[in-house]
Amino acid sequence: MGIAGPTGPAGAAGPPLTFQGIWSSATTYSTGDAVFSSGSSYISLTSGNLNNDPISGAPWALLAQQGSTGDTGAAGPTGSTGPTGLQGTQGVAGPAGSAGPQGVIGLTGATGVAGPTGSTGPAGPPLAFQGVWSSATTYSTGDAVFSSGSSYVSLTGGNLNNDPIGGAPWALLAQQGAPGAAGAVGSTGAAGSQGIQGNQGIQGATGAAGAAGATGATGTATIYGDGSDGTTTGVCNITATINWVTSPPSTDIQCTTFSISSGVTLTTPSGTMIHATGAVSISGTLTVRVGAAQGLYITPPANSGSGGIALPPFTLRKLLKPGPFGGGNGGLYAPNGTSGYGGGSLVILAAGAITIGAAGSIAANGSVGADEGTAYGDGGGAGGIIILASGTSITNSGSLVAIGAPGAPAVAGINDAGGGGGGGLIHLLAPSVTAGTRTVTGGPAGSGSVNGNASAFGGGAMGGNGGTGSNGVSSATNGAGGLSLTTTVTDPATLLVP
Repeated sequence: MGIAGPTGPAGAAGPPLTFQGIWSSATTYSTGDAVFSSGSSYISLTSGNLNNDPISGAPWALLAQQGSTGDTGAAGPTGSTGPTGLQGTQGVAGPAGSAGPQGVIGLTGATGVAGPTGSTGPAGPPLAFQGVWSSATTYSTGDAVFSSGSSYVSLTGGNLNNDPIGGAPWALLAQQGAPGAAGAVGSTGAAGSQGIQGNQGIQGATGAAGAAGATGATGTATIYGDGSDGTTTGVCNITATINWVTSPPSTDIQCTTFSISSGVTLTTPSGTMIHATGAVSISGTLTVRVGAAQGLYITPPANSGSGGIALPPFTLRKLLKPGPFGGGNGGLYAPNGTSGYGGGSLVILAAGAITIGAAGSIAANGSVGADEGTAYGDGGGAGGIIILASGTSITNSGSLVAIGAPGAPAVAGINDAGGGGGGGLIHLLAPSVTAGTRTVTGGPAGSGSVNGNASAFGGGAMGGNGGTGSNGVSSATNGAGGLSLTTTVTDPATLLVP
């Protein structure tokens, strides 16, 4: 055996590691290129490395081998060949002799002892494990992640939302192992408890229909109330002037009969609804206060521009229970009392006849727009809403009024005139209607000449559009007339219920 050779010199620094994915026979690899093949990864030791299977060795070196098998020790050098014998002198040419025997091959020299392993070369670029891959994380070159059972390394910087299992810019670093063999079948478990009772069977066929019962008594339409307030004075029998705005009744006003005596005034807030199972008689005055809830129009009035725009007549015909809503307010900058407020709403529903006497009246008018004293003139308020519905008849010998109010007057050097409020809505529904006098005119424009201040609002809208406020050049205009409707119907309950 030969003498052990000296310790080899330290290996040169390894080339930088560049992952190129799975090895391909059609790709030319450079020094330091790393690939994945047959479960292990390899690094190219030379450039121009083409069609050399990594598993065959050089010019490839194993980088990370699959499994846990240790490396094979290095082979010793081959012994030298023994010397060749001397050639004899050439004899005189004679006849060709037979070929001489081949010389004996020299003995193989003994294998020398392997030298010690050289020191480890410098480390290539470090791997930085970042945990489980996330589509929201941007990865750099060399970042390693775990995904779907395997680990991968990023080949580029700025690597965002690229799933590692899709390949580049990722390279497989360590692949998930194959599933283990199936375990043995477990023993049969104990029998479970008894299940719950099954669903009931389907219903049998329907039996024959029984004989029709007797016809029930005719019911009373609920829109007329239950009469629970009877003829209570101050609620159903108004014999003295009273203001329900400041002193409202504590009931829902469900009378047997309802009446207002001659010379007496009842003032109601917007949204008042009076029910009567019998007749209604109005010989005095019923005034609906201004200041209704807003919204029963297409658009409100503007400053130095158009007045409010009313809803279409078809829509207003269907408006039978307006609630607290009423006429639209005229345009206002800083409300001053009830300046420019729209008229309120009133609904009376009676199973018996509704009669407005010769001295009787119902009014739901808008309020006049005022000069606010701060360079603004208000528009006039629109007329309000009056709806009367009877299961018997309506006779109006007095007056029903829902008129728009005038706009604010022009004030020299301060403001121009406001637009007039639009007329209101009056709707009578009964089997028989004597409409009498109904007034739904629009309010006039504010008085005074155009003075160029252009700070006046348009009028409010209800049954008709509001008038235009002066813009400093053109004069303000009157509000449009409102809507007066009559519907002849056997019972209004068919229109109000539900």
